[in-house]
Amino acid sequence: MSQAPSVPESRASEWARLRARFGAVGRLLGVPITVTEDLGWELDGSGLRLGLGYYSGLGHPEDEAEARALLDLWVGLRFGRVAPVRVRRQEQLAHRRPELEPLLAAIDRIQASGELLATLPALRGPLERAAQRGVPADLTGWPRHLQWAGAVQLAALAPRHPVRVSPEVAEELTRLAGLGGGGGDALRRVAAPDAARGQLARLERALGLLVPPADRLLALDVAARGLAAEGEAQPPAPAEDGDAGAGLALGAGEAADAQAGEGEAGEEASSAEPDDGAEHRQDPADAASTEGADLFASDRGAFVSTILPTPMPAADTIAALLQALPEGSAFADAPPPEGDPRSPAAAGPAPAGDAAGAAQLRGYRERVLAQREAVDRMRQTWQRVISERLAPRPVLSRRPFPEGDSLDAEALARVVAESLAGVPRPSAYRRRERAPRRGEDAGRTDYVLLLDRSGSMQGLAADAASDAALIMLEGLAGAERDIAAAERETGAELGLGIRTALIVFDAEPTVVKPLAGALDDASRQRLDLEIRSPRGSTNDGAALRAAAEQLGVLGARLASDGEPRRRIVILVSDGGSNDPVVAAAELKRLRAAGVTVFGLGLGTDDLVQRFAPGGRRLDDPRALPEVLRGLIEAEQPGGTG
Repeated sequence: MSQAPSVPESRASEWARLRARFGAVGRLLGVPITVTEDLGWELDGSGLRLGLGYYSGLGHPEDEAEARALLDLWVGLRFGRVAPVRVRRQEQLAHRRPELEPLLAAIDRIQASGELLATLPALRGPLERAAQRGVPADLTGWPRHLQWAGAVQLAALAPRHPVRVSPEVAEELTRLAGLGGGGGDALRRVAAPDAARGQLARLERALGLLVPPADRLLALDVAARGLAAEGEAQPPAPAEDGDAGAGLALGAGEAADAQAGEGEAGEEASSAEPDDGAEHRQDPADAASTEGADLFASDRGAFVSTILPTPMPAADTIAALLQALPEGSAFADAPPPEGDPRSPAAAGPAPAGDAAGAAQLRGYRERVLAQREAVDRMRQTWQRVISERLAPRPVLSRRPFPEGDSLDAEALARVVAESLAGVPRPSAYRRRERAPRRGEDAGRTDYVLLLDRSGSMQGLAADAASDAALIMLEGLAGAERDIAAAERETGAELGLGIRTALIVFDAEPTVVKPLAGALDDASRQRLDLEIRSPRGSTNDGAALRAAAEQLGVLGARLASDGEPRRRIVILVSDGGSNDPVVAAAELKRLRAAGVTVFGLGLGTDDLVQRFAPGGRRLDDPRALPEVLRGLIEAEQPGGTG
């Protein structure tokens, strides 16, 4: 008869199982994971060190700790990897409506748990117990809108365990359950994975259902604290969930998307005529939101730290790692298919795999992490354009139907003929549909950055130029990935695209990064080395000609894909020119071809005069990244139609 294994042997076996389980999940998420007994989590270039001791400190036994860790991984890394547009939509909403942060965190957990249980159904019991342990049985000590965030999380993750809430919150929970129809209650539909909906649509469905009750409860909280003047900040009149509340949370265009995504709750609202004045009115819940954002800040912080804690590193650290590491690595977005013009192969040969090259890439990644805030700001320059294109607008269908919303006047003659011919249900109506907005201006944009590396560009100027190139190229490459992700999520062609090129010049120009959407390791490896090799004179005329070649103005290379494109060239120098006459001729050629050209002079007025009206002077080279960001924002595609 065999003896039971010793405690150390059992523990070793358990850790082997945990390492195997989290290793498999890491491969699924695309992130190497090392399991430890530490209290904290750390994310670096080698992967994630996951400390299960964090959950032990919260009172979770081992099975619950494992389930909670997997849920936090799904929220913190899975969404950021496969749905960056969803993450950025949440960031924008949280910035505009900070009082919704607890609810947004609860929505993430609810929807992540649905996906996680679909993949690992054996976790249902431990995850339910962990959720019950994390939410107090009595929430009545919290403001009502925070009770709502805790209650919906518990109702979704541990539906068999009741929680005590204020009567108004209980009424909202009952009302939410009543929205369900035959397929189960609404909260279950929010949590369940849906192959027919992308991540963004799932988020907007949840917002359309859960934000209106939060707004109503917040208005009650504000009024209860005696800060609402007579007739102000009162609970808004009942509205269909997915309608008014979604508008307050998302803005007019995004609200329409939420309504379109929510079948039963948003169907009636989606057939209404668009209201051009909606964006300029303030709903009573908006008034409550404005006051409640600051009034309940301390309550919100305490609620998040006690009921919705997470050991994941900060979101900006995760985002920086996802965009800092090379395409095709464990952290990067999926690389474009072979033959795609955005693929690394289209931008030149891969770097040699020697130790020096690997060290250069590690140093590059460290620089990206150090500049992560600036890179993220650069990446966010295109979020407004993406959001505007994502927001659908109401349109009438192109073809008529037997039933619809508007009589098709152009089809009357045919309808009469069909009726006389005995057709029982002639197609006489057009239906109201929703279609993505298309911009009035070309949405595909090419950027060419020209950096002077002549003998005078040393010290602070060279450092600033190198940092600016890194921030601009990494940020815009991330924005291009956001565009591609948005199109995958929605299935819509947004008409947007970003390509970048980097050229350094002294007596001759050198193309460090050819015009492409991707930023490959070869370009990363050369970027800093080329910029910090000052030599020779300042042949800005040849640099402008090289930019024209990249943009296809000279016909030297085909840079157009048949779509209208905006073309922007930015030249950075500390002044002087080998041949100002030739430079002026090349500048004139570019502008005659419709290319927008800027000249940024570091501590000199030379470029201000020669590149007028696009010339600017910078006395502090360290301001260069922000100046570039401002130019990119100012030259983006205009308003939507």
